[in-house]
Amino acid sequence: MKTFIPVYLLVFLLGTVVIDLYFPAMMPHANAQESPVHFELPTALGGKAEIPTPKLTSATGFDFTKLPPLPENLKASGRCHAWGLALTGITTPAGELPGGTFLEYPDINATPLNAWYFANGQWNGLTAVPPEKVNFFGGTLDEAEPEHLRLLQRYYFLRGQLDKPQTAAVAAVAPAVNPYLEDYKKISKQYLDFQERSKTLTAQRDAARGTTRDKLITELRLMKQDEPVLAKKLEAIKAQYNDWKAKNPAPAAPAATPNNADSPETLGIRNELKRLEPEVKRVVN
Repeated sequence: MKTFIPVYLLVFLLGTVVIDLYFPAMMPHANAQESPVHFELPTALGGKAEIPTPKLTSATGFDFTKLPPLPENLKASGRCHAWGLALTGITTPAGELPGGTFLEYPDINATPLNAWYFANGQWNGLTAVPPEKVNFFGGTLDEAEPEHLRLLQRYYFLRGQLDKPQTAAVAAVAPAVNPYLEDYKKISKQYLDFQERSKTLTAQRDAARGTTRDKLITELRLMKQDEPVLAKKLEAIKAQYNDWKAKNPAPAAPAATPNNADSPETLGIRNELKRLEPEVKRVVN
């Protein structure tokens, strides 16, 4: 009995020490909700490895990494302030251009509509393009998000591929023309001309002296007052153009018939277009 008591006390004290040292590490901290959880992955060398970063997607969950790369050397030429893409394959004096071909317009109000087109890693042209088969964006290519450019290129290229097997009867059906297109082009040109005029006068003012400089300052001040009105007018016609475009989508490709069933390739294109279409609408509108 005399030997048992000291041994019991010794075991009790050792057990208390183990509990104090081991169990607090297993218990959650009192402020666990306030402290972020940090994960570390050991490597074969005993170091630390970062947790892999998930793929970047849009807010809608669209995976841009599945899109093909943009054409090599694609960038704004520096000659134009409006650009777009071929909505499908188009016939031009320079030959056939596939859907998704990048275009730059020196004058969107010209008739016929001329465009530089990007092919073989460089800008080519000018060549006349059908305005009803291309779209228009203000600014330059360099101002657009690369993933958006990849998305639009992919979508319109596939639409062009889907249009190839159309019969003559289907191809003869012309798509409806946006009734706001001409006004949109006209007002866009006015706005672009206004900006160019402002740049020119500013350069002349900076180089001028005396009464000539005073006149230029006055003209620029008046233009500054007119600019918000013109910009508001452009935004209004752009909204009408986009609204009509959203409510009148391009006609879908003809449904397959028993005598002309879709090939596996065509079915694959249709499925990919359906996957891309929601994100294309968000980007374009």
